[in-house]
Amino acid sequence: MQLKNHSERTLEKWQATLTRFLNWCAEREICELTQLTPELIAAYQRYLFYYRKPVDQQPLHRRTQVYYLGSVRSWCRWLVKQKLLAEEPTAGVEYPKLQRSLPTRLLSEDQVAKVMNLPDLTTPVGLRDRAMLETFYSTAIRRSELTQLDVYDLDAARGVLVVRRGKGGKDRIVPIGETALYWLDRYLSEVRPGFVAHWEEHALFVSYRGRRFHRNFPSIAVRQYLRRAGVSQTGSCHLFRHTAVTQMLERGADIRCLQALLGHASLESTQVYTHVSIPHLREVHRRTHPASRTGPEE
Repeated sequence: MQLKNHSERTLEKWQATLTRFLNWCAEREICELTQLTPELIAAYQRYLFYYRKPVDQQPLHRRTQVYYLGSVRSWCRWLVKQKLLAEEPTAGVEYPKLQRSLPTRLLSEDQVAKVMNLPDLTTPVGLRDRAMLETFYSTAIRRSELTQLDVYDLDAARGVLVVRRGKGGKDRIVPIGETALYWLDRYLSEVRPGFVAHWEEHALFVSYRGRRFHRNFPSIAVRQYLRRAGVSQTGSCHLFRHTAVTQMLERGADIRCLQALLGHASLESTQVYTHVSIPHLREVHRRTHPASRTGPEE
């Protein structure tokens, strides 16, 4: 996968999932490739189904179970291709059926405004966080995409942001609004020069120690602001992504433009938002449905 230029994050995730499986095998004294049988894979699938997280005793999400099984299947296929296994032991595995869930966890415009006003603008960290929040909301980029941004990825004159190696390793250009540009300009001129200790650091968003954000930092910071704002919805950075796209759709944005904004390879992934835009659908229903234009029968 590294030779095929997969992202570092993808490599880490696959290594973690395969290590989980190999540790499970080691606990059962499964140490030879010849012991990889359909029965063993079925037992691992049952283990994933009944597993409970130590923190909250909740089961693994079905999508997580499928991901773990998928990594094992890909590895077994590679073993067969390398002639290290005679037959693929995962061939008969039936995956759990996945249901496409709607991104119903959205923020209202009032909630967005309340969150934006929380950072303490008298401090460098607060000013940086305001710029970060505005960037999330304006561009609808992912958390990992924000942490990978460099200073030269921002073209303020054109009002665009270059997202490099997004999901799937693809680059794209997204627009960024005037409000976000204002706060980014303040951050870049008033805060970042004091944080960055070395000229070789190119990250757009940096910690107070002058280093690029750890991939988990934005989630931690955003979740704290959401909690302070009294937001009950679960989630963090993706809340801004879902909220921005849904609000744009309700104001008439074209679904294919939103696909380009989000960096979705398939339009099907973007169309899920058309089911969320209830206010727009309700207005169309009111204007066009015959039963909505007449009162109840006397």
